[in-house]
Amino acid sequence: MRTARARRSAAVSVLALAAIAACSDSVTAPVAPAPADAISQIVSQIYLPTLDSIFVRAARLDTAIVALVGAPSSVTLQTAQDAWRATRVEYERNEGFAFGPLVTGGYDPAMDTWPVDVAGIDALLASGAPLDRASIDVLDGTLKGFHGLEYILFGLNGGTTPDALTPRDLAYLTGAGASLANEAAGLHSAWATSGGNYAAQLLHSGTSQSVYVSTAAALQEIVGGIIDPVDEVASSKIGLPLQTGSSEYEESRFSDHTIIDLHNNINGAYRVYLGGDSGTVGSGISSLIAAQNPAVDRTVRQQFDAALSALNAIGPSFDATLHTHPELLRAAQQALLRLEQTLTLRVVPLTGAAADPD
Repeated sequence: MRTARARRSAAVSVLALAAIAACSDSVTAPVAPAPADAISQIVSQIYLPTLDSIFVRAARLDTAIVALVGAPSSVTLQTAQDAWRATRVEYERNEGFAFGPLVTGGYDPAMDTWPVDVAGIDALLASGAPLDRASIDVLDGTLKGFHGLEYILFGLNGGTTPDALTPRDLAYLTGAGASLANEAAGLHSAWATSGGNYAAQLLHSGTSQSVYVSTAAALQEIVGGIIDPVDEVASSKIGLPLQTGSSEYEESRFSDHTIIDLHNNINGAYRVYLGGDSGTVGSGISSLIAAQNPAVDRTVRQQFDAALSALNAIGPSFDATLHTHPELLRAAQQALLRLEQTLTLRVVPLTGAAADPD
C-alpha cells in the first residue's frame, strides 16, 4: 500500500474547501439520512468485516508457509502463493480507510512498504543474522511484509520452484510470515471492541469519548480515506512506473498481482462511498451527498465506474501493459485524477454541510 515516500494526509479541510462547493446542480433530493447512521453503516459493514478478514487470511497464510517450510513441494508452494494472493486482496481493499491505527500504530509500514529492497533481502539471506519472528519484526518495512514474502514465494521473475528455496529462504519465510500475521492481529485488535476499540472513536464522534470533536471531523476522516487511495493509485502506483518506465516500481511485481491490487484499492474506496458493495444502495457517504445534490452523487458513481473500467482495460498484467501499451495506464490515471478532483472539490464540502447543516 505505502511507498517509502511520505504519505500525504488523508484529511482534507472541509472549511477550506466549503467556499468552492458546487451548488448549481440542485435537483429534488431524497431525505437526508443521519450522518451518524452513515458512519455506523461504514464501520459495521465495511471497516470491521474487512479487518476481520485480513486477520483470518494472514493467519491462514502463516499456516500455509509453515506447511511449505515443513515439506517443500509444488503443492505446498502453490498453496502458500494462493494464500498470499487471498490475503493481499483483502488488505488492498482496506485502502479506503487507511487512517487511525493502521498509520499511528505503524502497521501499514510494517506490512506493506514498497518497493521492496531486493538487494537488502539478498544480503540478509546471505548473512548469518537470525530470521525468527522477533528479528524480522524490527527490520525496516522494505525488508519484510507482503512484498518481502512475495519476493521469496514467487521469485524475482515469478519463477520460484520448491527446489530453488534455500534453508535461509525457508527460515525467512517462517519469520516473515509469522511477523505479518502478528501485525494483522494487532491491527485487528486495535479496531475491535475487545481490544483498542478504535471503531468507537468514529461511532462516538462529537462526544468526550472520541478523538473526533464533531461528526463533521469523523466524516472528514472517512472521506479523506476514500480520496487517499485514488490519489495514490494515480500518482504513485501508476505514476511512478509510467514516469520511470521501470518494473521496479510496480507494487506487486513478483507475483504480477499489481493490477488486482489497484482494482481492489479503488473498489475498497468505492465500497466506503456507497456504504456497501458496488451496485447496491447503502447508507454511506453517497446517501449524504445524494440528499443534498443528486447530480454530484451521480457524477461520483459514474467516475468510480469509469476508473474501474479503465483499470480493467489494462489487462491481467500491469507489467506487460507498462511496456507495450502505456497509453492504457495513462487513461486509467486520468480517470482517477478526475475522480479525485470531484471528491475533493465537490464531495468534501457537501459532507461537511451534511454533518453540520446549521
